[in-house]
Amino acid sequence: MNEQQQNPPIGALRSDDRLTPKQAEHLEGQLLACKVLLRACQDAIFDFSLSSTYSTDSREERLNETATLVLSNVLHSWREAGAFLKDLLVLQVWPDEVTLARWMQADSSLTPTANAAYRRKNWM
Repeated sequence: MNEQQQNPPIGALRSDDRLTPKQAEHLEGQLLACKVLLRACQDAIFDFSLSSTYSTDSREERLNETATLVLSNVLHSWREAGAFLKDLLVLQVWPDEVTLARWMQADSSLTPTANAAYRRKNWM
């Protein structure tokens, strides 16, 4: 991918005022990609759930259930990303730094903490 085709970093898109048409178009493209990923993830969750139902091997069933759980978390994350992008496009103004930081905050269940080793050891 050459330099001109790479997506600009979020800092390059940030301005102190309203979104420019180019910024809005870039966000619309991200939202479109997010919607495609959401549909694909929903399809995969359905397929793994269905496979778990008809699985004759308990190991395969457990693997399918784990894949379904992981994809459910990914789906949740992409839904939040889509909602964030929609909000930006509706507002047409970049949020203040505090609001942006709250929107961009990682899901605490996926963020390493002091209890990460405990959760890793006892996750099943």
